[in-house]
Amino acid sequence: MAETQSKLHPASWRLSAMISQYFTRAAFCRFCATHGNGKMVECSTSMQSTIHAYEVRPRKDRRCVDLVSDALPFGGLWYDRPFNFVIKISIWFGARVFLLLVSFVSLIHTGAADAVANGDSGQLVDIGGGRKVYLQCRGSGSPTVLLISGEAGAATAWTMADPAKPAPTVFNEVMKFTRVCAYDRPGTLVDVAPDKTKPSRSDPVPQPTTSQDAVQDLHALLHAAGERGPYVLVGHSFGGLVARLYASAYPKEVTGMVLVDPASEAFQAALVRLKAYDTWKATRTGGRLSLTGDQLAQYPELERLDYDWSFAQLRAASPLRTMPLVLLSSDHSIQKALDPLIAAGKLPRGIPTDFGSTVDKAWKEGQDHDAKLVPNARHIMKTDSSHNIQLEQPRMVVDAIRQVVEAVRDGSRQPQLY
Repeated sequence: MAETQSKLHPASWRLSAMISQYFTRAAFCRFCATHGNGKMVECSTSMQSTIHAYEVRPRKDRRCVDLVSDALPFGGLWYDRPFNFVIKISIWFGARVFLLLVSFVSLIHTGAADAVANGDSGQLVDIGGGRKVYLQCRGSGSPTVLLISGEAGAATAWTMADPAKPAPTVFNEVMKFTRVCAYDRPGTLVDVAPDKTKPSRSDPVPQPTTSQDAVQDLHALLHAAGERGPYVLVGHSFGGLVARLYASAYPKEVTGMVLVDPASEAFQAALVRLKAYDTWKATRTGGRLSLTGDQLAQYPELERLDYDWSFAQLRAASPLRTMPLVLLSSDHSIQKALDPLIAAGKLPRGIPTDFGSTVDKAWKEGQDHDAKLVPNARHIMKTDSSHNIQLEQPRMVVDAIRQVVEAVRDGSRQPQLY
């Protein structure tokens, strides 16, 4: 594997990961890997013809497995517990298209038995209308923390961390001090397997959907599952819209909030003012500048969001009531990620060379707006992270959640600094 790993370019992976955060949320590649001591498997991705080698190495303690490959970033090594083995795979884009998509590969194995023994295994919950939604809850205590993923993100988005910065995952850490739940919205991506994607465990719905659709589903899910409030909502990216709209619709159920680099109606307004909103929408799933044609062919129910309606719904909602709130904002520039592409002449047609700077400016306006949603909100701007803070800086997200939970328990309106 040493010869194979020498081909890795960590800087390229970091660049591709940053760009993916703004231009796509869902990705699929045909991932070939089998369990077995040191067994090698060769396969090609669906996005390019490059052959990659993968090796799965069960550890002697039988608690973890290692995956080694030239197709994986951060030195080519990923590991986690077998029942929650989640892999983030980044893929370089071709000459005519953008760089990267991030896929999650989750191999769920023997740990499921432990979850069942604890009475906390994931389950499909009937929410009415002939539909079921996947919900996973662990831990005990109040308030209950609800983790809401970004566009196309399933519950697994909260059970993984960046191997370059080993740290416990958000879901597993939060369950140590209170009840925590995560769920799959319809159309989200759980993992992929050879020649077949593994879509959301929830029943599909017609696409596109809106933030209001997500709120209605979440409310029906929690009540059908008997998961009683009060809730602390944790929303990442599009999940931030869902969290805010839920809190506006059901103010008595929500006592605290953590927003993780959330999308905002102020971000949309800034893009419109800067004449970049149509370009940004075109980079979303299913858009003309998005790399989702093949993915939609494999998974027609893939989540596609109507941002026009979603932002409009948020503007029409009632203001948030006063509550403990922490906002974490990314501080890595998308323009800096685009600069190498511009220098190499590989920026796709239709994307202005200053588009990254425009997105950076608009995103900051959105974050500044959300920092003023309630009095005494805490805004953490120095995160040393790109968009997926829950993956790159999970401890920071866990600390923010803990602060809000403790503020709720103490009856305080302001999270306390550690």
